[in-house]
Amino acid sequence: MSMAFCVQTERTSSTAKAAWRLVHDLRDVSQPGCVDEFRSRRNRVPIKPPTVREMKARAVARRAAASPRRQMKSSASFLGRGIISFGHDVQKLIRANQNLEDCTCEGVTDRLAEEFDREVLGHVIRGDESGTHAHFRMDADAWRRQPGGPVTMRRPIAGPTGRAG
Repeated sequence: MSMAFCVQTERTSSTAKAAWRLVHDLRDVSQPGCVDEFRSRRNRVPIKPPTVREMKARAVARRAAASPRRQMKSSASFLGRGIISFGHDVQKLIRANQNLEDCTCEGVTDRLAEEFDREVLGHVIRGDESGTHAHFRMDADAWRRQPGGPVTMRRPIAGPTGRAG
């Protein structure tokens, strides 16, 4: 039995792309073709994601608090976001129990936040497509990282990975 899960992350510097992703994640626009309207009741928003303006202001404030030598570039990433998807065996287990589904999604998101030294700022669980998945948002930079240091969003998670539970 495979208990695999997949996490994809990216840092975003485009406000237009971040705004589009936000309305897509919250389903504030027309539904994609892959959405099953009868499963829409399975969608949940445990942590309402901040707006793009709030995320950008947060990034600027965090950078200013670090006392950098230069101002934040207009092309600097201000948002870390990602998606968590699950293997077929995990899907079968969590689809039958919404509480387990919530705990699994939140557990993976919390582990990512801990590993990347970030705070989870938004968390949306989607059960209206063929596979349950979760979208999350966090700061683009780690709490203890000085601006301009090494990028950490694209490194593998330490320890056993790819297994739920």
